[in-house]
Amino acid sequence: MNSKKENLSAEKFYQQLSVNYDVMTRFHQRQKTEREVLQTWLKKYPFKSALDAACGTGLHALLLSQLGVRVVGTDISPDMLSQARINSKAAGVNIKWIEAPLEKLSHHIHQTFGAVLCLGNSIPHLLSKAKLNSALKNFYLLLDPGGWVILQLINYRKVLMEQQRIIGIHRDGDQEFIRFYDLSGKKINFNILTIKWQGNQAFPHLQSTPLYPYTRSEIQTVLLKTGLKPIAIYGDMQFGKFQEKQSANLVIVARK
Repeated sequence: MNSKKENLSAEKFYQQLSVNYDVMTRFHQRQKTEREVLQTWLKKYPFKSALDAACGTGLHALLLSQLGVRVVGTDISPDMLSQARINSKAAGVNIKWIEAPLEKLSHHIHQTFGAVLCLGNSIPHLLSKAKLNSALKNFYLLLDPGGWVILQLINYRKVLMEQQRIIGIHRDGDQEFIRFYDLSGKKINFNILTIKWQGNQAFPHLQSTPLYPYTRSEIQTVLLKTGLKPIAIYGDMQFGKFQEKQSANLVIVARK
């Protein structure tokens, strides 16, 4: 079984992935647990409106809307947003979807929100601190006074220290998805090997995109430069304590 790797920009990476994204991430199976998680966040950090930045196919935007939050979802990929529209229509919720990169959100959106969420390890697709600064500045501009920014990404300090390569393996019917990293120094490539099985014959497709492995201190420093004040750091979306060498996730809450 051989597969030539395609090295892609984030936009093209998710364009190719959009047709299989919900199956790979178990969109429907995760709704109950993700809804419960978001309910706890709404209790701890109340907001009535939210921007779901880099929303993908709309899982969190859809659930927030069902919980009574006024939501706008944005993504760099028109193909992912097309699937988000299908998902929201099926769920019977009305959400505005906007195609826009994180660094230029305020050029496309002319309202403010009680919270800006950027979940699902989207921040590492910003490949320089200058781009991170631009994105966080846009978050600041789109927040109400006192509004929250909630960022969730992989704890890359742990990944690099332990040289963790395998992220996840999931099979659904005749499709298999293997997510893994290439690690070289502080450089990371995110790979997805998609295998379509026909009996015992495998038809693989390998695609890759670069990530910047941001650490807690790097993000905190840029947050402060944009006027956002970090107020809490967690090791998961259940408010677990962040341990730099042990936590799988890095979750940062900041306030305008």
